[in-house]
Order: sequence, then structure tokens, then C-alpha cells
Amino acid sequence: SKYTVDQCQLVALTALYVAVKVHETMSPLKASKLFVRFSDGHFQESDLYLMEKDMVCTLDWLLYPPTPQAFAALFLMLLPPTKSALHIHKMTEISTYIIEMVVFDLEIFSHDPARLAFASIILAMEGAHSHVISPSDALDLGTVLTEHRIVDMTCVNQLRDKIRVALEQTLGSMQ
Repeated sequence: SKYTVDQCQLVALTALYVAVKVHETMSPLKASKLFVRFSDGHFQESDLYLMEKDMVCTLDWLLYPPTPQAFAALFLMLLPPTKSALHIHKMTEISTYIIEMVVFDLEIFSHDPARLAFASIILAMEGAHSHVISPSDALDLGTVLTEHRIVDMTCVNQLRDKIRVALEQTLGSMQ
């Protein structure tokens, strides 16, 4: 069957809305209002919700899970509000770089993305960036993540050590 321009626009808008819900920290209600505003009055929130339901049912709810980079950004947002946005951004960049450096190491990258994210944050902090995240901040964050059963610190520390070795080998071979 032939689709109208409005139907195609609604599908595209809804796909972006679902991506924001899955990968960003914006509340779904705020996101839906924003995307309805993007439609310049062509669609209502109910249109977005119905299309979202159709899309996720068609996909059998097989949505890609959050990446280690997304987890790292979320975890860093849990730091005390006394940390500056610039420092948080810098730590996000460094932990993302660490994650990207090991993306082709399947033994490392096959680990749980939350565990990989927190291991990269610890390595970033240990890499002379303790002025951004102090060891006590990292410990507090690790405690929160452990209490909520998001990560297991024993596994995170083992993974951190594996990543450190992989980075030393990679960076050493580049010199």
C-alpha cells in the first residue's frame, strides 16, 4: 500500500522519539511534548503514542539496549551536584574514548555495558583525572550502583584491569 507524506513523517518522528526514550535522559513526557512541537501542529501526543505502540509491537520489542557510552554518561550524572558540567563532560569524553579503544576486543566488549561503562570511568579517574572524580566519589558511585544491583564491583575491577592491559598493549604498539 502507498503511504502518505504525513504517515512517513509520523513514523520518522516516532522513531526519533523512541530513540530519545531509549538512549537519552530526557523524561518521556517532556520528549513527547517536544516532538509534538517539532511536528508544527501536524500530530498530537496520542498520534505519537499509537505509532510508538505499533512500531515496538512490529519489532517484537527488540530495541537495541543502551551502549556502554550511554551508561557512562548516565552514571556520571549521578555524581554530586558540586561537580561542574565541564568536568562531567570531560569525564564523559575520556570514558567514551576508553570504551572506543577496546571496541574490537571481543573478550572485553562482550561484558555487560554497565560494567564496561563503570570500569572506563574508574580508569579515567585513575588516569590523573582524580581532580574531576575523587576516589571517594568513585567509591560512592560504585556503592550506589552495587546497592541497586547495576554492577558488581569485583567484576568491574577485574574488567578495569583487563582494559588497562589492553590499552597499554594498544597504545604501546602505536608508539
